Amino acid sequence: MGIALSSTYSSAEASPLPLLLVGLLIAFFLNMEARRYRYFNVWRARARWMETHLYAPILRGEEYNERWRDVLARDYTNPVHHISLARAMGRRFRRNYGWILLIQTVAYYGKLAIHPTPAASFREMVSRAQSDPRRAGSCWPPASSTSAAGALSAGGPSRWIGPSMATGARTSRWARAHPTAAETSGARRS
Repeated sequence: MGIALSSTYSSAEASPLPLLLVGLLIAFFLNMEARRYRYFNVWRARARWMETHLYAPILRGEEYNERWRDVLARDYTNPVHHISLARAMGRRFRRNYGWILLIQTVAYYGKLAIHPTPAASFREMVSRAQSDPRRAGSCWPPASSTSAAGALSAGGPSRWIGPSMATGARTSRWARAHPTAAETSGARRS
């Protein structure tokens, strides 16, 4: 991003194309990090499952249900991702990549607004983006990539902050899909 900003703002005649190429690179990194986050989330959920169903009852001196091991073993033998790729992309976008793409978008619009001379109107800025042959056909890609990534976070509060925080529930979707015997029958064993 730094090299793209430096080369784009190095002179009034410099093209904003490096910012567009960096935008594509950032989208690629967002996809890779979302895939990594999905794997991380599997291990996070497993560790949390053991914390709540094994360690906490032991530390409190309570009886615990041993069926939690069946749920964990089932997750190890038939592993599945607990969140979709789109949801992982939305989380990573909101946490890290939204700010990066915002800076890139502002820099792109700034380049169109001030170089070679300050734009008198929005129409002039749009015509600058379309008049340069290197920019033709790619008038507003940073905004569209930001909007597309922002669409991943659409869907109401449960998509923005997670279902457990939006509904007030303390259990995750994975935990609700894999109830223990204590939760289903109300019995506890030691």
